[in-house]
Amino acid sequence: MTFAHRPLLLSVILTLPVCLPVCNVFAQVNGSGILDPSRRVDSLDTPGSRSSLRDTEEEVRSQLEEENRFAPPSAGDTDIGEQLILKEAIRQRPFRVLVDVNIFSTDNVGNTPSSGEQSDSFLVSSLQAGWQPRLAGLWFADVEISQSVYRYDIFDVLDFEVFEAGANFARIFPRFGNIVVYAGPQFQYITNNSFQDELLTSSSIEGGVQKIVLLDRRNSIHIGATVDWGLSSNVDEVFRREVTAEAAWRFKIMRDLIFTPSVRYTYYDYTRVPRDDEMAVAELNVTWMPTRWMEVAVSGSHISNDSNLELFDFDTNTFGASLGVKLRF
Repeated sequence: MTFAHRPLLLSVILTLPVCLPVCNVFAQVNGSGILDPSRRVDSLDTPGSRSSLRDTEEEVRSQLEEENRFAPPSAGDTDIGEQLILKEAIRQRPFRVLVDVNIFSTDNVGNTPSSGEQSDSFLVSSLQAGWQPRLAGLWFADVEISQSVYRYDIFDVLDFEVFEAGANFARIFPRFGNIVVYAGPQFQYITNNSFQDELLTSSSIEGGVQKIVLLDRRNSIHIGATVDWGLSSNVDEVFRREVTAEAAWRFKIMRDLIFTPSVRYTYYDYTRVPRDDEMAVAELNVTWMPTRWMEVAVSGSHISNDSNLELFDFDTNTFGASLGVKLRF
């Protein structure tokens, strides 16, 4: 975890009554930096996590395509042609608000090497607001802000908060299978000690591409790739560039019950210290949507991080459940 106010936090860690293995790891500082809270954000599929699989107009279009299916074949098709079952178009609702509460259990709370693994549970609560207006033709804007709060049961020294803001321009390209291309600036501000101490402030330019492949009315494949180019950071040890590729299979068990296995790979190039990381995430998620505005989900993930520095090699298994309320208007 990387901290801007290192002396304050490290003094808290080192004065704990029992110096547990995970605390020893978090207290290690060398020329290559220390552990980074933003990496824990990246390793979880929560509203505060970075994902190239964005909620874009393409998702609405795919839903329309799924619902407006062709009528079943009939003997009269040769005379009248295939019949398309039309439904009312979805009204544009550019504003969205998401309130999300997640509870997780992990076998490696600090994302530390095997010698320092400790189990814990933690709560993540998030508030997210977005605006996605159509600008002109197939051009869209996507402005989003979010605040997430992480609270741990045993290792409360790891508690932190994340504020993120981003503004992207996106375009749909029908000639290339309705892929979505987007780019824009991103900002991240991480604090701890109940918002009192600044840990990290960073900005970057993000660009990506994504596509939804509709297989049939129950199955779709979501693929995406993102480049996140660091512009500034108040902590040299975590200044980096990131390249992410991910894919997810979305299977509708029932209309309101969705099973989603996904994989994500990210390469981290730390440009101010001699460090390079590769992180792979495999996740299974089951989501139940009893109404249009409520989602209940359970998930499990395995994270594996490989670094040229042994201190940052780790494997983590995380299981959790979430309740979310999502409003569009």
